[in-house]
Formats: sequence, structure tokens, C-alpha cells
Amino acid sequence: MMNGRNAGPDESVAADTNSIANCLASLLHEIEVVAVGINDAETVALAEKYEKQHTERIALLERKLETQEAELSMVEREVGEMNAEFKLAAAGANPGVSAGSAAGGPAGSESVDDVTNENAGLRDEIDGLARARRRADAESTADEKLAALKRRMGK
Repeated sequence: MMNGRNAGPDESVAADTNSIANCLASLLHEIEVVAVGINDAETVALAEKYEKQHTERIALLERKLETQEAELSMVEREVGEMNAEFKLAAAGANPGVSAGSAAGGPAGSESVDDVTNENAGLRDEIDGLARARRRADAESTADEKLAALKRRMGK
């Protein structure tokens, strides 16, 4: 397991990459050994050059992978914190309060999801009241216009 997650494609790719890198390093080393055995100085020099470049590249890519894994872990934590804060804000709690301190706070043992679900019903009721208010305002305006029209017509 890597970073608390189940083995997945990332670990498989890392394992495959390490395997390929080891095979290539081994191959370059074998070429160097054969070149030394046949006294081919040019091939030895090329093999040493490419083995050194390949080793440096592997080290660089390993550091890059470690950095990306650390960044992924950090972003996952941030997203989790943002989701918790969003749920609390949607529930009407203080947005600066973390999910852990809100759940164990004086409000009781209700979870964020429970509070959010309760507020969903309340939100629906408020929306219904707003629609009724708009409808009443529209009817009142229509009644006023009808009364004004009747006065103009003399009825």
C-alpha cells in the first residue's frame, strides 16, 4: 500500500518503471563489460556515458514521483477539509470550524450530513414561502391594475 491507499495503477506503473529501469541499467552495464572485454574504447566510453545519464534520469524521475505523490496527498487532504467546511457552511455552522470540532461540540452528536439533511427540508420550506410571497405580490399587482382599469372605464 502507498500513502494508505490500496495498490493501484500508480504502484503498478512505479513497479513497471523500476523494472524497466533496472533492465536498462543492467543492459548498459553488460554492454560496457563486453566492450571492455574486446578492448573497444569508444563503445566503453559510450556505454559509461549512457549509463551515467540513465542513472541520473532515474534518480530525477524518482524524486519527481515522490514530489507528485506528496502533492497528491496534500491536495486530497485539502479537498477533504474543503468538503467538510462546505457541508458545515451549508448546514449553517461557522465555516472556520473544522468538521471534527463541530461534531464533538456542544451542538450534540449530530453529524454534518444529518444537519445538512434537516436543513434541506427547511430550505425547501423557505423556498415554498418565497414562491407563495411572489405569487401573492403578483396577484396584488394584478388586482391593483384591474382596479385602476375599472376606474378609467368608469365602472
